[in-house]
Amino acid sequence: MENRGSPRLLVGLVVVVLIVGCNGTPPSAVSPTALASSSAVVSSTPATQASPSVAASSATMPMVQLQGRIVFARAGERYGDETIFMANADGSDERQMTDLGKSCCGRVSPAGTQILYSISSDDGRITTAIENLDNGIVRSIPLPDATANLGPGAWAPDGKRLALQLWDDTDPSRDGVYTVRASDGADLVRLTDPGVADIPGGYAPDGAQLVVFRESNVQSVGELLLVNVDGSRDLRRISPDGVPVGFGSVRYAPDGSVILFQEARTSSTGALYTIRPDGTNLRKVFEDVDGKFASHPTWSPDGSMIMFALSPVANDFEHRPNGLYVIGADDTELRLVVGGRDFKREPEWFE
Repeated sequence: MENRGSPRLLVGLVVVVLIVGCNGTPPSAVSPTALASSSAVVSSTPATQASPSVAASSATMPMVQLQGRIVFARAGERYGDETIFMANADGSDERQMTDLGKSCCGRVSPAGTQILYSISSDDGRITTAIENLDNGIVRSIPLPDATANLGPGAWAPDGKRLALQLWDDTDPSRDGVYTVRASDGADLVRLTDPGVADIPGGYAPDGAQLVVFRESNVQSVGELLLVNVDGSRDLRRISPDGVPVGFGSVRYAPDGSVILFQEARTSSTGALYTIRPDGTNLRKVFEDVDGKFASHPTWSPDGSMIMFALSPVANDFEHRPNGLYVIGADDTELRLVVGGRDFKREPEWFE
């Protein structure tokens, strides 16, 4: 079922033909404001390298109490391409959200009341489902026509619209990031025209722009773009030369000051970075001295911590056993949240 070699969908992993997918030095503080203003930042012009920091080791892995909840995916073996789970942010009270191997790419609504994820439509295409967290009721976003797929996905800050990846196997010229109304899937607005594939990352807190991962001709390796959400298709590259961006989670900090992303799987370090929305002040925020690869980073709701997957190899397709970890705002300790002998990715942290 998993086909991450296809350029059509890097966001998900469901079903036969597409949903493909969905790597660090911790600073002394990972609050988004501190990262944006730290004296360790290399320059105020578009950055070509990141400031050095003391790398963290994954050898010491104490559990930590964290506030809020998380959704994340397990993959491989009985979990198939992906299966979505929910737990408290400290890893306790875990429960399965979706059928085994059927859905990916969970994103929680700004209000924390709904979750979107990929599902298969009746005819085998991919669309996006929205589940109410209080009662488990699930509804799907209607596909706009007989050939389009709509993969997840990011919520607008007010929860009224979704940014989705549309692809059409019969007409690739239609491919791109679009927005739709969350209530009924109507009012389709095109934002991008990709060469290979564009994947929605996250909205700016004011809702005016969306950060997009644009895949290159090398699978899961690309660049970051900012696009206006008004349909003007006004795009601006923000990732610097010399830092290949990896497919995974791309997230604005809650205060909008920086954007968090991962290095590509072709990198030797597998680091996590932040960069300002104007493309300046690139900063490496995590690199594992033991050579593990960080991926799918996400912020805590208050922006004071970062959670991510840490894996023994850069290739997520292998589904090697890994863990979900956090780095804190007031220390440099790497802390295990969810371990076990399976593969995990795509954490999403909410209140």
